[in-house]
Formats: sequence, structure tokens, C-alpha cells
Amino acid sequence: MAGKLIIPILLLLLVSNLISASKLTNVYYRFLTNEQLTRIPEFFTGREFTGSQLFYRTSNKKEGLYFFIPLNAQVDEIPDQVKVILSVIRSGEKKVEDFEFQILEISKTKKELLLGITGDDWNSKNVKPIAWKLVFEDLNNKMIFYKKSFLWDHE
Repeated sequence: MAGKLIIPILLLLLVSNLISASKLTNVYYRFLTNEQLTRIPEFFTGREFTGSQLFYRTSNKKEGLYFFIPLNAQVDEIPDQVKVILSVIRSGEKKVEDFEFQILEISKTKKELLLGITGDDWNSKNVKPIAWKLVFEDLNNKMIFYKKSFLWDHE
């Protein structure tokens, strides 16, 4: 009897993950230069001005490839502390590169989360990701949801 329940339970878990994954929409990426990321208030204060955006980067450098994730009603269930694993395959490469971000707090006043692969991790605007995947996990490593590019599952 217990063996017959395992498959429906696994299917239910898979479906629930897919349903929550569909809530993450409008994710896109762009290479941003230092000039594009410098705002007028920074000239007066000397501190980075982030406005309505929440930035997490792989290095202290600003320039690099950024993934834009809207923080709206679709993703309200994100806990304040999450781990995001960003997996990327670069143009001209076959191996997967993983970048991990520890998000300590998602402020309700921010409208967009920007995950930057910056500095030596992504130092050319000519290199493009050919496939990518974002996985959001809680502190217990339970997947909250994910989003992937169309080409992620292709051989």
C-alpha cells in the first residue's frame, strides 16, 4: 500500500514545484557598464544609489551581466532569506557555471532584484549566455521556485 502512494506523492510534489515556478515571469538579462549603473546621487554622497532595485553581485565590481527579476505580487511568497543559484552556459562553452547568492533580506519597497555576475566572473559584453537557470531555495535547501531559459533543457 505504501509503495502505491509514493508515485502520486512524487507527482504532487513535482506539480507543485512547476506551478510555483510559473509565477516567476519577465526575467531577462543585460550586460551593464559602470556608467549605466552610476546615478547622480552617487556623485554627491559617494555611496551607491540603488533606488527601487536590490543588487547582489559575485564581486565588488559593478560591471557585468545582470539578471533582472521583478519583485511584485507574483513573488510575494519569497522569504526574506533565500539562496539563489544561477547556472549559466556561456556562448562558446559547454560547461555549466554556478553562481550562488545569499539574499539576506528582500525589502518590500524594492521592485526588482538584480543578480550580477560581475568583475572577472563576467568581464566582456561580447560573451552571451546561451542557456541559464535560476533556482530559489529557502534556508533548508527546499526549492521555492525556479525559472530557466528555453534552451536550458536542450542537448
